[in-house]
Amino acid sequence: YIWACPPPKGEDYIMYSHPETQQIPNTKKLRQWYVSLLDKSAEQRVATNVTNLYDRFFVSTEESSTCNISAARLPYLDGSFWSCNAELLVQEIEKEGNKELQKKLKSLSRRALKGNKSKDGVDVDDAKNILLMQKLEKMIHKNKEDFMVVELNYSCSRCSKAILSGFRWFCEKCKNLQLCERCHEAEQKVPWEHTHTMNGKEKHGLSKVEVNAIQSTTEDNDL
Repeated sequence: YIWACPPPKGEDYIMYSHPETQQIPNTKKLRQWYVSLLDKSAEQRVATNVTNLYDRFFVSTEESSTCNISAARLPYLDGSFWSCNAELLVQEIEKEGNKELQKKLKSLSRRALKGNKSKDGVDVDDAKNILLMQKLEKMIHKNKEDFMVVELNYSCSRCSKAILSGFRWFCEKCKNLQLCERCHEAEQKVPWEHTHTMNGKEKHGLSKVEVNAIQSTTEDNDL
């Protein structure tokens, strides 16, 4: 996860004691540098996919089920843009009280409530989460190109977990469809067919490739 956020003049991050004459790139210039780096990594197949935080977690597609997620599913990085703002937004929501919360909840669209599958309706915590995610979505969308997400392994389009071992199932027609073994097995109505349905109608065949498990240790014995 990369945030293109250059330091203000006189403030340093990891590298310190910069000379006074050194120029600091603005956000656009820094973002362009990251993009050129990531384009090269994709060409060399170091990265399997390059996207941004908004498209990865807030936009639903035919293949993905990541839309309408809770804040708990977002990558929490200390000091990052969204986590810092989320804490402030939660405080604002809680200050308004439960009555004001219920009023705002009634004004929400059906689309916003679609992700809540509770049979008992929407409780206070659900309402806080829905309002928080709506506010975050607007904030992140404004500068979404600054929040880059680089995948070094394929992720399952259903459960969003990285596919690190076993078999990876994919569709050659649907570029973004990747399935782990567990989700593939759960979706197959006929075990020997190995297909998925596109737009609820068209059936596409699935192919599989074995994933070499990542080493559990990277210990270097070279003193």
